[in-house]
Amino acid sequence: LTDRARANGNVGNNAQAEADVRALVRANPAATLERQVMSPRFVQLFDTTHTDMVGYFEFAVSPADAEIRIDGRLLEPEVVSYAVVAGTHAVVVERPGFQPLQDDVDVAAGGNVLVDHVLVRLSAVLEVLTRPAGATVLVDGQPMGITKGVAPPGFVPPGAAAPAPASLGRPSWWGTV
Repeated sequence: LTDRARANGNVGNNAQAEADVRALVRANPAATLERQVMSPRFVQLFDTTHTDMVGYFEFAVSPADAEIRIDGRLLEPEVVSYAVVAGTHAVVVERPGFQPLQDDVDVAAGGNVLVDHVLVRLSAVLEVLTRPAGATVLVDGQPMGITKGVAPPGFVPPGAAAPAPASLGRPSWWGTV
């Protein structure tokens, strides 16, 4: 779309160039330009259109490793700012063992909206990693689930640990956490 918008602008078809830039920004609100290879007129068109269409979420959530979703899209863990097309967006902040935040948030073009939220703990969560994955986890003799994650080689969990008898051809482990 960038190349088509530039081509339309170069031949004087400004209305189509603007429509192409709008489509580009709708598809990717975080889009940027290689400004050194673009004409100043096109850079100005892009900047004006982008400012007229895009707002930003900023995040200050706790716990810091909570998952953040905007309109169902999971954000990378290190994201602190996220560009969106202006409008109402579904925000979900969640982490196992905590009360999730779910809200519809309005973001204005050119604006910043801070999502500043501390999740409330509901229960403790224990994550068990095994090598290989697929081990049955028992707590106080009761099955609680099957492991999905894989422990890195040489991983030793915190707490007291001792080997237990083998079962189903694989060594077992038991420990106090």
